[in-house]
Amino acid sequence: MKNISAQEQVSVLTVQGDLDLETFPRLLRQAEASFEEGKFNLLIDLRQAGSISRDGLIALHTIAARSELLGGKTVFSGVTATTAHMIKLTGYAGSNCIPDLVAAQASFVQA
Repeated sequence: MKNISAQEQVSVLTVQGDLDLETFPRLLRQAEASFEEGKFNLLIDLRQAGSISRDGLIALHTIAARSELLGGKTVFSGVTATTAHMIKLTGYAGSNCIPDLVAAQASFVQA
């Protein structure tokens, strides 16, 4: 996890490997650490993600909803078309899926 810019207060959470029942708690802890630091904007980088289970999708939705409640936003980068479709189908209408990492980073500075 690293900051894109201290000024923008965006944390990047990178998922490596599968996001499932065994691995999603780590991602939740990383997001919570960012929130505790006052960083409510999250970029979740899924370029290195393997499969994403139902539990992983729930974790992504939970993180995005919490970020929004705290006044931030969550952007998912590096998602496959299938994953983006599943994120939207499973009920988080406010999700931002931007395939390109640079474009995802830029979305935080655009009005």
